[in-house]
Amino acid sequence: MPIQYAPRNGTILLCDFDGVDPEMSKRRPVVLLSSVSQGLCLVVPLSTTPPQKVMPWHYFFRLPEKLHGNYTDMECWAKCDMVFAASFSRLFLPFKGKDKNGKRIYQLTKISDADLEAIRVGVWRAVSAAN
Repeated sequence: MPIQYAPRNGTILLCDFDGVDPEMSKRRPVVLLSSVSQGLCLVVPLSTTPPQKVMPWHYFFRLPEKLHGNYTDMECWAKCDMVFAASFSRLFLPFKGKDKNGKRIYQLTKISDADLEAIRVGVWRAVSAAN
């Protein structure tokens, strides 16, 4: 179920990308950088695959906990050069399971303030890189 409000900055969400190469594609974890307007957030995608060449806009870090579902690797790369403005309709909290009454439970994971700041620095490096 898509989010209805923007969680706190630094929250890990899942984003449905339906991009075209070389854009991101498939559902993948992202870090929420900020809510920029009603129904729109800036996010940075995460990947467990290291970049072919590590650049100043790539940030390696460890998630504070495993994500439920297919995203159990805690070590990941923030691809800060792929910052994305995503509609709430693309963003989901990871599904954790159901409680004893059948109500859906979602995982709310937030990265550290230091990691969030490092990702913001990576975004700045990417958007200000000279050709």
